[in-house]
Parts: sequence; structure tokens; C-alpha cells
Amino acid sequence: DKVGLVIGRGGCTIKELEGRSGGRVQITPDSAWKGRAEPRPIKLDGTPQQLDWLKQLIAEKVGVPVEGLASSATFQGIAGGTAANP
Repeated sequence: DKVGLVIGRGGCTIKELEGRSGGRVQITPDSAWKGRAEPRPIKLDGTPQQLDWLKQLIAEKVGVPVEGLASSATFQGIAGGTAANP
């Protein structure tokens, strides 16, 4: 599960991503997603430019091409080394 790479220790990576982009990242909590095989959804909020920047930064963090992420503001999270479109 690569969501931990996006969150970081104590949320430090998410805070860095939000600070660098000006956008907001919300990841479905573990407790709400336990036992599911599909990737956890990640919601991005911000201007179109902030969303593009957030996707680029997230893609770099998890080692997935930005094209592998969905194009909407809400896309399926990353698990098992892949990103899935909703």
C-alpha cells in the first residue's frame, strides 16, 4: 500500500505536498477502508493548476507516471504499486 508514501510519518508528506502546491489532499482513513482490495480514494481540492501540481508531486512520491492517475479531482488511491482510475 503506497498510501503511506503520500501521507508520510505523522502526516509530514501530505503537509509538504499541500504547502508546495497550495491545494488540499484527503485520503480515506484506514478504518473506513479496512478489508477492501481496491485502492483507497484520494481527494484533491484546489484550482486546476494546484490539482495538476499535486498530481505531479504524488506521482513522483509513489513512482507512478502522472498519466497513471485519474484526471478528475477525486481519483482512486495507490495500492500495490499501481494507480487506478475511478
